Amino acid sequence: MKIIETVSEDGFSERWAIQDDDDPENAREIGIYIGVDISDLDWEGMHKRVHNMLHAQGVFTPEDIRAKGNAVTAIANVALVREIVRNYGA
Repeated sequence: MKIIETVSEDGFSERWAIQDDDDPENAREIGIYIGVDISDLDWEGMHKRVHNMLHAQGVFTPEDIRAKGNAVTAIANVALVREIVRNYGA
């Protein structure tokens, strides 16, 4: 087996597992997709969670973002990780 990396027509990075003697040009047609599909993530729910968490932390202006950068990063991470875990049942 070998791993072939491609980019989809809409710009998404992809990885495909193909047999050693398969033509890499045909990876999409004959390979096994390796990766996660985030198209089912609840983007609207994440939007609401991030909004509410920023509000709860008092982040309202660009100055607030600069002053509370670590909190903003944590909020974004929590919202995204929570949704990925929910989506994949991990």
